[in-house]
Amino acid sequence: MLTLAGRHESPSDKAQENRFFNEYLKIEDISDYLNIKKKTLYAMVESGEIPHFRIGRLIRFKRDDVDLWMEAKKVIGSNQTVKPKRLFKPNTRNQYIDKVVRKTIDGLTG
Repeated sequence: MLTLAGRHESPSDKAQENRFFNEYLKIEDISDYLNIKKKTLYAMVESGEIPHFRIGRLIRFKRDDVDLWMEAKKVIGSNQTVKPKRLFKPNTRNQYIDKVVRKTIDGLTG
């Protein structure tokens, strides 16, 4: 097929182009589009970080949703404040166990 620039376009080039304009994209397509490893993309899907659709075991993306998600990730300037990571995160399960142990000990000694 001849393009406007006068160069020949192979059928595989056309197929590649059509994949990106398809309504729902596969993980391989988004991996290529964002230049992210598939393994990283799978991790982002599992954590719910990136918008996606799950149909059984299949994962699909809408290009518009991914573009909006990327826009939300945009950092402008260096005035961004970085929140420090919490070194200690209280665990509610441990607090519950502590209460049960205290009650048990109080019951035995009281």
